[in-house]
Amino acid sequence: MKANLVRWAFTLVAVLLLCTLGVTSLKAQTSLQLSLGTTTGGELDATGTGGQIIDINDRTCSGSTCIFAAGSANTLNPTTAGTYLMTSPSQTAFALTPGTVTGSYTVSQAAPVAFSYTSSGGTLTGTLEFLSATDSAVDSDGVSTVALVGTFTVTGGTLAGDLPHSTSTVLELSQYNSLASLLNGTGTLTAQVDAGNITPEPTSIFLFGSGLLGLGILLRQRRPQGIPVTQAA
Repeated sequence: MKANLVRWAFTLVAVLLLCTLGVTSLKAQTSLQLSLGTTTGGELDATGTGGQIIDINDRTCSGSTCIFAAGSANTLNPTTAGTYLMTSPSQTAFALTPGTVTGSYTVSQAAPVAFSYTSSGGTLTGTLEFLSATDSAVDSDGVSTVALVGTFTVTGGTLAGDLPHSTSTVLELSQYNSLASLLNGTGTLTAQVDAGNITPEPTSIFLFGSGLLGLGILLRQRRPQGIPVTQAA
C-alpha cells in the first residue's frame, strides 16, 4: 500500500513538472524575434595593431557615444517594421584575437554595445556582449563576412516581456579582404553590419525533452526486478 502511494505521488509530481515545462516551451516557441537589416548609419574600421590583435572601431562618435550600427529591423511573431540603433561608449567597440582554428577569433569587449529598437508595435532596449567571431573565405567580389556571436540582455522597452532576459545574437559584418590580412600589421579595412538576428534559444524546449527522458529513466529504474515487460500486441 505504501509503495503504491509513493508511486502515485511520484507520478503526480512528474506530470505537474512536465506540464509546467510544456507551457514554458510553448512560450519560447512564440517569443519575439528580431531581424536586423544592413546599416545605413555607422561604418566600422577593422584596424591591425601591429601584432595579433585587431581593433573594431566606430567611425562616428559624439562625446562618449559612438555609433556602431543603425538601420531597419523587423520583428517576427508578430511582424512589425521598425529601426534599430547600436552604440558603444568608446571608439573601440571591441578587439579580436585569433583562435586556435583558422578564421576564428575571440572577442575582448570592455563595455557592452547598447541596443535600441523602435517600431509602431513597441520598443526594446538591451545590451550586446560578443563572445566569438568567425571570418569566412573571401568571395569572388573580394568581400569577406564575419559572423559575430554573442548575447543580448534585455534592459527595458514595451516588448521586454516578449523576450527571455538573455538571448542569443548573431551579427554579420562584411569588409573587403579577410581579417587575417590585418594580423602583424597596421592596416585598416572598412566594415559594416550587413545583417543580424536576435533569436531566443530553445532552452525550455530542450528542458521539456529532458523532462520526458528523465521521467522514462526514473520509471524504468523503479520497476521491480523479475517482472517481465509486456509487449504491446
